[in-house]
Amino acid sequence: MLVINNFNLDSDAAEYDIVRCLLVNYKRYFQPIFDLEDNSTHHYELLLRKKDGSSAFSDIIEMEKNGLIHLLDKANIMHAINMVDKKESSIPIAVNISAKSFENDAFCNFIVRSASRMKHKGKLYIELTETCQVKNVEKLNKLFIQLKKYDVFIAADDFSSGYMDEKSIMTLPFDNVKLDISLVQDLDNPKKRTRVKNILKYAKDNGISVTAECIENKKMLDQVNNLGVKLGQGYYLGMPQPKIKNNKILEL
Repeated sequence: MLVINNFNLDSDAAEYDIVRCLLVNYKRYFQPIFDLEDNSTHHYELLLRKKDGSSAFSDIIEMEKNGLIHLLDKANIMHAINMVDKKESSIPIAVNISAKSFENDAFCNFIVRSASRMKHKGKLYIELTETCQVKNVEKLNKLFIQLKKYDVFIAADDFSSGYMDEKSIMTLPFDNVKLDISLVQDLDNPKKRTRVKNILKYAKDNGISVTAECIENKKMLDQVNNLGVKLGQGYYLGMPQPKIKNNKILEL
């Protein structure tokens, strides 16, 4: 029975062809997320880019609309698991997953089954994206709890953007909250600074880590450090690269 890229061609031929067509114009990149206390690489985020390196965000939104996003998310999950299980990465990898994908029962079964079979548990992170509203919070809550039993780390992507707000953070069992660029790049704004302080307090009280995204200069790094943010990501810290560099240390 022929298997290519973990898709069984006897039973999933149509799905495999769709995924292959989806990915032909894209390339996977990996951006480091650093521990701002010891400058070590905490984990990497898998990012889908066009072949020229530009953002594929608008294409991903289109996939959410046309019902193909769960196939793309499935392919990225399998790619990340393969990398850590084959020791191509000794560092955890985070994969963005659309709330739309979690509406698909087959996808939910797939991700639980895959997490349970991982050789190196604790190396898969999931970032729930902000672009679609969670329609069944109770169902997703149960799924996240199940995934956490297999040491899957659950993050809320782009807090303050789209559907990712305080209510979402307090409803689902997140391990990490990622502060959106709209907050990180405007911390001189008293209202936004207060909002960040509030979410940091909530995170601390509930054992949740916080990541500052889109750090693009020293001022922004100093601001998030002064607020007590422990994890950081952005072009100033590390650019997305086609390959993972194990044991990368932050050098500024």
